[in-house]
Amino acid sequence: MTPEEYGTFFATDLLIHDMRRDRSQAAQQGRVGPSSLTCRERVRRIKTGAEVTDKVVSTSALIGTYIHEGITEARRTINPKLLFDVKVDIKLPNGTVMTGSADEVDIEENSVTDYKTVNGIAYRKRVGADDSHLRQVHLYALGLMQAGVLQPGCTVRLCYVDRSGADEEPFVYQQEFDPAQ
Repeated sequence: MTPEEYGTFFATDLLIHDMRRDRSQAAQQGRVGPSSLTCRERVRRIKTGAEVTDKVVSTSALIGTYIHEGITEARRTINPKLLFDVKVDIKLPNGTVMTGSADEVDIEENSVTDYKTVNGIAYRKRVGADDSHLRQVHLYALGLMQAGVLQPGCTVRLCYVDRSGADEEPFVYQQEFDPAQ
């Protein structure tokens, strides 16, 4: 096998693995979750079944997924009291119910944390958390409160990790749950 052939097989294996993940399956089935709400056009395409014209999977997204899995494994090993990848149903004010998966829930602290991998965190440190990321973690908090897992006044947190490895410390942004988010 040539290096080029190996590279093609390697990349294809990663793509196939990614397409089998729950989140990828949900999008293929037209289900919208909190992480889909980053872009209205993306939601429209998922709901209408429109043909995807963009690249299906990016290498940076795949790398982010693998880093996320490693973070979860490490945190679970060191902090067994925390809950990870918590499936949550969120009932919106209009009656729509969406399902998501909260990365980390700390019942004792009354908090929910979402991990984000980015290429360099200097920008995030300057401007703060991304609005779509805040909406996502607030939706998880809403669903967790509706389920009685978290209490009103809970903390929502975003933990940005630099996937390039240049910044060793994560950038963490947190605030009290805001129903207006």
